[in-house]
Amino acid sequence: MLISARGVIDNFQAQPLLNLVMNDRARFLFLMAVLALHTDPDSNGNRLLPSRLLAFCKERQICSAGRAKAMLAALRWAGYIQPGPLVGDGRARPLVPSEELVAMLRRRWRMQIATVSRLRPEAHAAATALDADPDFAFLCARAFYERLRLGFRVLNHAPTLIPFGESNAAFQILTECYLTYRATAAIPSIAGLARQFSVSRAHVRSTFRAAEAAGLIFQDEAKGALTTTPALHDSMAAFFSASMLTFADIAISLTAGVAGPGVVDPPQRGNSMPISR
Repeated sequence: MLISARGVIDNFQAQPLLNLVMNDRARFLFLMAVLALHTDPDSNGNRLLPSRLLAFCKERQICSAGRAKAMLAALRWAGYIQPGPLVGDGRARPLVPSEELVAMLRRRWRMQIATVSRLRPEAHAAATALDADPDFAFLCARAFYERLRLGFRVLNHAPTLIPFGESNAAFQILTECYLTYRATAAIPSIAGLARQFSVSRAHVRSTFRAAEAAGLIFQDEAKGALTTTPALHDSMAAFFSASMLTFADIAISLTAGVAGPGVVDPPQRGNSMPISR
C-alpha cells in the first residue's frame, strides 16, 4: 500500500502542466476516458472525438466543458494526444492517444498490480499480459470506464478524502503527510510542501485547515507541530486498498480473455493502437 501511495505522488509530479488545468480526481477520470473512448467506436466508427469526450465529462460531472477543452489543449501541447486519420464521412477528425500517454497510465496499472500480487498470486498473469500485449492497457481502461458509467468512484470508499481529491495537490499533500508519519518523520513544512507540489503556501495552509477540521491532522501543542490522526490512517488505508483491489480485479478478470496481441484496425494506426475486439 505504501508503494501505491508513493506512486500517486510520483505520478503527480510527472505531470506539472496537467495538474494546473484539472484537479486530481477529474484528471485521472479524464485520462481513463481518453483511453477508453479510443477503444470504443460509436455507430459511425468514430473513436476519441472531442465531442464524445466532452459529453462524457458532462454526463459524469467530471468537469465543465471549458475545463475539458483546456485539458484537451494541454494534452495536445504536451504530446499526449495527436490528430488521427479521418474516418466515416470525414466531417469528424478523431484524436489518438500517444504511446507516451499509454506508457504513463500503464506504469500506474503495473504498480497497482505488482503491489496486490503479493496477496493475489493470479495477478502475476495480469502483469505479464500488461507487458506482453500492447492492447491490454486499453482493455483495462475500457473496463474501468464502464465502472465510471455506473457511478463507481474509488474515493467513495474513503468519503472523508473526497473534498481533497477536488483540490489541486491537496490529496497528495495529505498522502505525503501520511507517508512521512509512517516513516517516523515529521510532517514536512508548509514551504517544503509548496515547493514539492508547485502550489502556494496559502494553498497548503488551506489544505491543512480543512484537514484539521475533518479530524485528519491536529496541532500537537507539546511538540509544536502538526501530526496525523488515526482517522487519516484509516482513510488512506481504505482508499489505497480499494484502489489496488479495483485495478487488480479488472486486470485479473481480463487476463483469461487475453490470448495474444490484440487485433489492430489498420486505418486507426498511430503512436498507439486501438482495440477491435
